[in-house]
Amino acid sequence: MRKLHDRVLLSVTLIDAEENSQIWSNRYEMDLSVKEVWDIQFEIAGQIMKSMAFSLSEDLRAKSKDLPTTDYLAYDNYLRAKDFLKAWDLDENRKAIDLLNKSIFLDPNYYVALAELSFAYGQRTELSQRTDEFTSGHWLDSAGHYAQLAIGIKPDLPEALVAKGYYETLVGDTREGLRLYQAAYDLNPKVPNNFLGWCHMQTGNYQYALELALKMLKDDPNNAVFYADAADAANALGLFTTARAFSNEALVLRPGFQWAIHDRIQTYYYENKYADVLKLVESFKDKEGFGTHFGVKIYLSLTYYKLGEPEPALSLLKQIVDQNVEMMIAINIARKHLATSLMGFMLIQTGNIKEGKAVLEGLLKDVEFTLNERFPEKPMILACCYAALGNQEKCLEELERSNGGIVVNYYNLAKFPSFDIMREHPRFQEIMNGLKYRTEKMRENVLAKGYIDDILEH
Repeated sequence: MRKLHDRVLLSVTLIDAEENSQIWSNRYEMDLSVKEVWDIQFEIAGQIMKSMAFSLSEDLRAKSKDLPTTDYLAYDNYLRAKDFLKAWDLDENRKAIDLLNKSIFLDPNYYVALAELSFAYGQRTELSQRTDEFTSGHWLDSAGHYAQLAIGIKPDLPEALVAKGYYETLVGDTREGLRLYQAAYDLNPKVPNNFLGWCHMQTGNYQYALELALKMLKDDPNNAVFYADAADAANALGLFTTARAFSNEALVLRPGFQWAIHDRIQTYYYENKYADVLKLVESFKDKEGFGTHFGVKIYLSLTYYKLGEPEPALSLLKQIVDQNVEMMIAINIARKHLATSLMGFMLIQTGNIKEGKAVLEGLLKDVEFTLNERFPEKPMILACCYAALGNQEKCLEELERSNGGIVVNYYNLAKFPSFDIMREHPRFQEIMNGLKYRTEKMRENVLAKGYIDDILEH
């Protein structure tokens, strides 16, 4: 493209990618002083289709004119912001929020930008949990506000439903988040929606979570987040070799990616490869932001405990426990509570019985106030507490009412030392057998469809 004053000269070429040969080309000259950018785009597109004998139905022509904005600067800011948000980085997030606010200033009814701004503020909330910028309540309120604005203008906009679903999961209503994510997916499966898989992980549908991540990787094979999602689900299904392959791809695309490091540590922990956990930690410890993910610290602490080193294990858990719960999103509140239950358990096991019991009894009260009944991890946290306190009956009651969420999967129940006291109880064995059978059936279903091989081959 060349531009001189108000005139623009465009050269358009169509290439056969497989044959690396030119199929067609043409040049177009337009006057920007008398035409809007959008009109020029439609005119050139129409000329290209006409010259190549393509045609659009009247319905598609009408849809192509139904633009979310006619301000090309607002549109340009929106596109640039979307690229920044893909990085899941706090600095890039700040740039995205600035651009999206500029878009909305130019066009206050630009509903796609409103939805993206909601998502950006949700992401800012989550990312700020790992930094000193821990006043995330403001960002979370903004996420809910802009999602509602977008839905008010365009109720069936998939991007707005994803943004609202993200807000609901951040505040702890996983089931409402799942409903919104599923509605968005039903409207348009191509809209990026890795949170749908995350919610299915929360509610125990690991097969669907993995299949969804694999479908998204087909559309976007360079997305580290989707690889991390796939690794997470593969771990829950016991596909540890596959999980390593996916987390490796995520780390190639984004070196030091905390989510992928967590997935890899979890894989090694499930496989009893504790030395490999420590080697992995050693290789990434100098990366900026390493160890800020609560899940990384929890599985690393469990590894130290398994190796007979309770002091570093308790130190890691204390780093999580000392965080201010009032500023946390729901998933991190749950992780803090899980860390607290493990800390209470380890204190009791190392002879600090009075202190450990006090920690656990205080946690039982905190859980009721900070996690609502619609949050799937709540029963697992309570079960951990009761097991550590030696109350087998209450532990079993919580596990039996659990829905098999992300922490209540077969491998966590089998590997968490908090449940060692429960291993010989017939009802616990029955729960374990049920989870094992369910996990094996989901694993068989995934493998039978061949999705994993398709992704790994590419």
